[in-house]
Amino acid sequence: MRPGCVPGSIDNRIESANHMIMDDMNDRMSRCEADMSTIKGDNAELKHFVSLIMTDVAVLKNDVAALKADVAGLTTDVAALKADVAIIRSTYVTKADLTQLEATLLKWYVGSFFTMTGLMIAAIRYLR
Repeated sequence: MRPGCVPGSIDNRIESANHMIMDDMNDRMSRCEADMSTIKGDNAELKHFVSLIMTDVAVLKNDVAALKADVAGLTTDVAALKADVAIIRSTYVTKADLTQLEATLLKWYVGSFFTMTGLMIAAIRYLR
């Protein structure tokens, strides 16, 4: 209180209100300063995490580039395999082909048997 102020006077009330306002302002300033230091710490932490993320992104970019190169190599390998499979399929022996071959061989075996038998009979008659 100021000297010469009467308790309960308007000066007292104004001074009391000023003190309350100043205390409130000082309290708010203290909280703002604390919040600012917290924000600065959080900002530094975020910067650290962003740098870690940037490092991870760089690694991922390298991995993606390697994968693209591998896929390109695999694409050419698959194209070569497709060509090989097409060649193999074009030279497949089907069941119908085997049946026809079997019939042809059977005819040749039977024909050769009768021919050889005829030759043996002719040789025996000639030599007698």
